[in-house]
Order: sequence, then structure tokens, then C-alpha cells
Amino acid sequence: GSGKTTIALAKACADLTAGKLGTTGKALFLSFARATVARVAEQATATIPREQMSRIEINTYHGFAWAILKSHAYLLSARQGVSLLLPAQARDRLAGLDGDARKARQRQLFDDEGLVAFDLFPSLTTELLQSIPVLARAYGGAYPLIIVDEFQDTNPLQWLALQAWFDAAAAAPASSGVFLVGDPKHAIYRF
Repeated sequence: GSGKTTIALAKACADLTAGKLGTTGKALFLSFARATVARVAEQATATIPREQMSRIEINTYHGFAWAILKSHAYLLSARQGVSLLLPAQARDRLAGLDGDARKARQRQLFDDEGLVAFDLFPSLTTELLQSIPVLARAYGGAYPLIIVDEFQDTNPLQWLALQAWFDAAAAAPASSGVFLVGDPKHAIYRF
């Protein structure tokens, strides 16, 4: 209701119009909720010209992280393919584990079986982008503008992953930067 999404989309359009994203770079709009992504996509398609809309990607934080991991997580593991550790599987495979033991078991499942738990998304994407500079440069060139909606809902691990994405975007030849949208008073995921 305060116009944050409208301003964020206007920023993406302005940077595209000004050529700040190069000839092929996209603006990446990230949110933490699928409902927000659907609302933003609806607003964007109703208000943004088609030629610009093709250069704006709207995704959830987890959806974007999963796209990176599906394509490149094999670089961190001896396994060629990875798959998602679904919640029902996680309940069975991680039953009775808390804290560090749970994290260690999740990493073991990734290393040994190529199973990626949702909790590993931030650490694995951070590890990928920090340890493989050519990959970071490729993503930075593809997404020289990153807009994070509801940024106040990031936790410290997610923030590290976002920082790795931001660093990649900032290193791109046609970098437009990072645009954070949010209101700390609306932090629904803080406990």
C-alpha cells in the first residue's frame, strides 16, 4: 500500500531505459513469498512495456537460489546431479537432530547423496559464488540489478547469500547495483 513495489519496478524500467543493464542484462526482483511474486508479476505485466518486461525476472529468493543450485551445485560435490530434499524426506532423515547436528547431517546428505535441504540454500549459493569467480561473474553479468523486496525478512545466512549475489552484480561491467525495499517495522519472519 505504500508504493514500494511500484518504485522498485520504476527503478528497473529507468535503468533499462538508460542502458545501465547493458544490452542483455536483466533486473532481478526477489521476494520471500510466492504471493508477493504473483502480485508483483501481475502489476508488472499490467504496467511495464513488453520489451522491458522480458528483461525483468521476478522470483522468490528460494526459487532463484534453487535455479543456481540445480545448475551448479555439482561443482561443490562429487555427485553430478542434485535434487531437493522434500519436507517429508527431511522429517525422516533429520528426525531427532537439532542445531549443529542437523546442519552437519544436511551437509552430509548433500555431499553423499546430492540432496539439498531448504536450509542449505543460502550457504551453498554463497559457497558457489565465492569459490567460483567465473560463475559469480556470469550471474553478475546476467543480473546487474538486483531488487530485494521485504529485505527486512532476511536472516543472517540469507543475507550472506544475497551479499554474494550483490558482489557478483557489482562486479558486472554494466552494474546498476542493488535496490533494497522493505520496512523493519513489518518484519514478519523475526522471532
